[in-house]
Amino acid sequence: MVLLTSGQVSMVLSSTIVFIFTFLLFLSGYLLQQQTVRGLQAAIKPRLPAPAKIETTYDPHARLARRPGFRDAAYDNLLQETEVRWQKLGFVQLVRSHDEVCTALMLFADLHRDRSPATRVLLFPRSWIDDDEGDDPHLVTSRRLLRTAVRRYKVVLRPIGPLRAAQDSDSAYSLTSIFSLADFDRLIYLAPSGLIIDSLALDSLLAFSPPKQLAALPADPSASKISTSFMVVQPSTTTFKELSAARAAEQQHSFSDDEALFQRFFPARSSLLPPSLELDTTLYYESRELRSLGDPEAFNSTAFFGSTAYVRLTDPELPGPEYDVPYGRMVELRPDKGEARWAWERLYFRFHHRRMEVCGLDLLTPKRSSRQEEHAVVVENGGGSTEL
Repeated sequence: MVLLTSGQVSMVLSSTIVFIFTFLLFLSGYLLQQQTVRGLQAAIKPRLPAPAKIETTYDPHARLARRPGFRDAAYDNLLQETEVRWQKLGFVQLVRSHDEVCTALMLFADLHRDRSPATRVLLFPRSWIDDDEGDDPHLVTSRRLLRTAVRRYKVVLRPIGPLRAAQDSDSAYSLTSIFSLADFDRLIYLAPSGLIIDSLALDSLLAFSPPKQLAALPADPSASKISTSFMVVQPSTTTFKELSAARAAEQQHSFSDDEALFQRFFPARSSLLPPSLELDTTLYYESRELRSLGDPEAFNSTAFFGSTAYVRLTDPELPGPEYDVPYGRMVELRPDKGEARWAWERLYFRFHHRRMEVCGLDLLTPKRSSRQEEHAVVVENGGGSTEL
């Protein structure tokens, strides 16, 4: 039997205590690390919406009769887990000129911020990648923004050709091209220029709306025609051929405008979004509506920003939010008083700030033009590929 001296016993106890505390310190660090990892995983995980209630009838006054800024129903179950083929669903933008690229990029940046799981698709003129002239500063900027779209926001680039010979890009390129994206089941198009406040309701619509060739909001209170400002499109090669043939036909001058063409081919009685889809969240709103509220004092800006998905900044007297307009002119046009004034100004200020933050570009000069290298990015170009 071996007897330990008091000094040896003291040394053994000291070693044991040091081991125990070292183990506890390691264990606490490990647990903290795992908690941090789980927090980071939760932070970057896409927000997955749950099905929304769908109705088949349409009341043309359902949305227009609502008090802006107030929810009509609870919107509590949109974080529920669900299985959706998000690679077949997406948001699409069409840019016809260099001035429009930044606005499209800002929309994709908003989707990225909200962790939308849907695919992002950008249609742009094929001539931008076929053109070898590197001295055009507008082309250089557009190519830089396209590379940013791919690397930072995982945007799928799709170059397209003009549907008809035209001197201006407005007539040459058409929303009809969205129907050519037959590898997607459903796409949402949002008319520029605007801001996505919260994409969750848009994701829910994209994932769970009933199959329909096209679903849109009404163009007027009578709901007799559809609007192309907000559309859910089911791409189809057949539909694309029919629309592009009508668009390209020289004799069909009445179809030189996309909205006129779509109103002709998609009757309102079968192509309107069900009104229930706008009960919980206002999917689409226009800034000019803030200037014509029946009771501005009753407007709740907090509720408005908490229950609105997309706001398009469109005021007839202004060239667009991407243009620099003297502040005095903005003061003349803003709502007279109340929280509506603050919300209207905040939207324009936020657009300006996001333009600089996302694109690194200041506002354009307020002049209506003809909608006028570090590493390479490969974009899909028909059967092959091209580098930017």
